[in-house]
Amino acid sequence: MNAPAEVASLKRRRGRPRDAALEARLLTSCLEVLAEGGFSGLTVERICERAEITKKTFYLRWPSAVDAAYAAFGRYISVVEFTDTGDAVADVLRLARQLIEWFQQPVMGQCYRFILAETQVRPAYAAHLLADVTLRRDRDRAELAAAMKRQGLPGADRADLVLNAVNGVAFNASLVWGTSEADLDYLVRALILGEPFERANETLDSRG
Repeated sequence: MNAPAEVASLKRRRGRPRDAALEARLLTSCLEVLAEGGFSGLTVERICERAEITKKTFYLRWPSAVDAAYAAFGRYISVVEFTDTGDAVADVLRLARQLIEWFQQPVMGQCYRFILAETQVRPAYAAHLLADVTLRRDRDRAELAAAMKRQGLPGADRADLVLNAVNGVAFNASLVWGTSEADLDYLVRALILGEPFERANETLDSRG
């Protein structure tokens, strides 16, 4: 499958000087339009109107509204990453809360949902985004596994499962179901300790 036009365009125009402020305004406007109406409402006309630029200016940079949307999302996505501070339970809880906040962002969070759905029918467009996310995820998994092993916690080989569960809960919490702080705490403790849920809090307390 061929790469998206946006990727090819970047390669062709790598040496072309650009107005950074104008391009930032264009891409920001693109994300705002996408967040408001999804891909069905994403048009070059609406992007240009929001950014106060001409279509000619737009097409000098991107071949389509969809190409611009994926480029904008890739540039401005603020990926939440796992940080090891010496307490795996607290660190994963912090990661979960940060993910919930990110998914609830009115522009980027909404764009993420549209991008995720659109990727099912435009897989080539998401290839470069997926490659970056995979690298970050591999780093997070390695750091979490090392932290759990260093802290003497069981199930260091389940770090990927922990991250999958936390991401899934955070995403669902940003939709219509939500999640309580108590439930989030309960889930993370059970995942990290690798024991039955009903014993998670008791075991953590006994560890001091």
